[in-house]
Amino acid sequence: MPLMIRQEISPLPDASSAWRRPIPLAAIVLLALAIHGPLLVMELPATTSYDANLHIFFASHYAQHWFNPWNEKWFGGFSQTTYPPLVHQWIALLSYIVGLTEAFMLVQLAAVVLLAVGIYQFARLWVDDRAAGYAGVLAVFAGSIAFLVYSAGQLPTTLSSPLYLLALPYFYSWCLSSSWRSLLKGMALMLAAASAHHVTLIFGSVLFALPVLWLAWSDARENQRSGTAVIMRGAVFAVIAMVGVGVVLLPYWIQIIRHPIEQMPIPHASRSNLLMNWTYGMNFFIVPYGAIILALPFVVWKAAGIRRLRPLLFAFWIAFLIALGGTTPFPKWIFGRAYEILTYERFTLLATALVLPIVGLLVEELIDRFPRRGAIGVGVTAVADPIGLEPSLEIGPRRLVVVGPHAAQGAAGRQPVGGDASSAVLADRLAGG
Repeated sequence: MPLMIRQEISPLPDASSAWRRPIPLAAIVLLALAIHGPLLVMELPATTSYDANLHIFFASHYAQHWFNPWNEKWFGGFSQTTYPPLVHQWIALLSYIVGLTEAFMLVQLAAVVLLAVGIYQFARLWVDDRAAGYAGVLAVFAGSIAFLVYSAGQLPTTLSSPLYLLALPYFYSWCLSSSWRSLLKGMALMLAAASAHHVTLIFGSVLFALPVLWLAWSDARENQRSGTAVIMRGAVFAVIAMVGVGVVLLPYWIQIIRHPIEQMPIPHASRSNLLMNWTYGMNFFIVPYGAIILALPFVVWKAAGIRRLRPLLFAFWIAFLIALGGTTPFPKWIFGRAYEILTYERFTLLATALVLPIVGLLVEELIDRFPRRGAIGVGVTAVADPIGLEPSLEIGPRRLVVVGPHAAQGAAGRQPVGGDASSAVLADRLAGG
């Protein structure tokens, strides 16, 4: 899809230099497979993350009872329609071929690869192909992605996010040119994202869709088109999406209406003041952002000076403040009582996706000025990001034996979820996902 990138963002470099050629999307995909494939083949999330075994537990029920959502293996039983089903159903289907744990790792690998592709495609809306390529490469090494995959185990978040990112270029195309093909493709990806994780879609609709809608409106005005028509098409897309999400997740909405969320607040370190506890600050700030912290002055200076990038900067700043949890009062102002049942590490992923297009511009300028040294410096810094995750993996997940119909078998074996899904579940399930 041709996109109009303003010359003021990045002048076209000399294409004859190997250092200045755009990175092909295929190379980004192969890099993601090479980096994360071996780690997932070793099944690290099953032993180092908090939520991986929970999602394997959910998937095991679909594998055994596809048309019966009532799961008797957790205390007195519960309906699995209280959680969007797509991720667990994908794992269940693949488990017939490779087993539950291996199926989880395959779906997680697909999510990681799609995240790199999604960030690349999203970046192309804002910057040129070369900067977008750098953004896609940096996504492979992003600390926030490594943290959510290998420490938090939030597969639904890491799968829903790229599906949503991949829908945004079609949303842009529909708003700008009223392409019905773009509407259908964007809607299909949007509904798939909702089926994977509804919370990610809700927050993404504000943090990502509104800046993209502004971008389409701005590009339309520059090309002497009607800005009002762009806004109307955006509204049509939003209405269809709301109806579609309502239908796709109808069992979930029925359960929420019948049984509103009235749980007691679950203590979670992401709601802490990260300045008051070095461990929490390392876990929820230094590790997820890594070298992006060093790039923040450039991000603010560059994006504030370019009109096209200002909505992206504003959305990043909102996600960045929310991800700080209890460090600032901002999340409490926004969410009210819901603040106590949400966790905020997922917002580091959203903030990373929003800022990487601008960071890609920084990498582009560094390599233009210092071709060899710039490329080596960026490469070393990028690789160092996920290495910083190691201290948080040493904590490891804590598990709790389930009391219920199969408690005797579980108590005797004390097996983690994945072999016998009835024997254990995570005690520290992160609220909301």
